[in-house]
Amino acid sequence: NATDDFQGETWGSQTFLIGADNIVVKGVALKLYRNGLIGNVLVSIRAVDGDLKPTGSDLAVATFNGNALSTNTAGLVKFILFNSTTTLTASTRYCIVMRGPYQAVNQLSWRVDTTNPLANEKSWRSTNSGSTWTETVGQDTYFDILNSANVFTGIVESIEFSGQESTQVCTLRGRDYTARLMDVTVKPAVYTNSEISTIVTDLISDLVSDITTSNVDITIITLP
Repeated sequence: NATDDFQGETWGSQTFLIGADNIVVKGVALKLYRNGLIGNVLVSIRAVDGDLKPTGSDLAVATFNGNALSTNTAGLVKFILFNSTTTLTASTRYCIVMRGPYQAVNQLSWRVDTTNPLANEKSWRSTNSGSTWTETVGQDTYFDILNSANVFTGIVESIEFSGQESTQVCTLRGRDYTARLMDVTVKPAVYTNSEISTIVTDLISDLVSDITTSNVDITIITLP
């Protein structure tokens, strides 16, 4: 993989083809990093014209703070949820457009492939807010479309209904799965000459559901 820093240009775009079925798109996953201060960045889906250039208005749009991105040049996956869902038509080509609404995005990079470009797809750049586009030959950007995305995951603890006439409101309250850790009662247990992480993973595995231990680090401390 190589990196695409937009070379001082303000908009970047990548085409993609929908499969055999219509899909309801909720967001996109991009592998991004930054090498400077960025500010807000817009990501959207647009139709393409006969030359596969972006055309028309945004079909779906999302905004995120680019300064929250890592400076790790390997790129970290950023899950971006659009402000509203949109249905994309089967066997139709669209494009992802990324731009900085208040500044150029030359300090933002997304991961691209220069050795095996996607078949029949095109990557574009624009220096004039999308009025004209220049193809980036032999370079394609990889991303994933999210047609199923969890905004909240956890435990619903109360459901309340209120309203009048034609207006009804359903209020859900709850906590994420850290509630499992907060609410569990650990019974007395004995561990002899055990490294700390083994104790932690053992307790969680035995007593807590919906919590994994993949990020529990092994230490150099053994408790007698």
